[in-house]
Amino acid sequence: GQLVPSPPFRFHHVLLGDMYLELLPREDLPGHCAVFFRCRVPTMRLGVKLEDSSGAFCKTFESIGKSSPEDDLKASRFLGINAAAPRVIQPDGSLTIRATLEQVVAIPGKLAELMPRLDERVHWPKRL
Repeated sequence: GQLVPSPPFRFHHVLLGDMYLELLPREDLPGHCAVFFRCRVPTMRLGVKLEDSSGAFCKTFESIGKSSPEDDLKASRFLGINAAAPRVIQPDGSLTIRATLEQVVAIPGKLAELMPRLDERVHWPKRL
């Protein structure tokens, strides 16, 4: 199968950068696919929860910044979906996956140093 990427998205903290999902049709399981969570920071590790819109398929796992689909399949770092299950594929043919950030496990040191300073700025007086 060929990887199909999602459009990029961001969680609440802009410094974490763009995230995206990749869908891989499973050749070993016809009608099934694997959904991988991706971030563009190679050394970042995030605890994420992926769930399809029907709620039938849900998994929490640790995503590693620069990981290959092969490595993620071996380590079971993906959400497995049966596309033939009821309400998984929408009437328009789309698949909706909800991604939730459960935990920031590891981020590069310089990035970690910037985050508290940006969080402090939220409380500074604003000019109108």
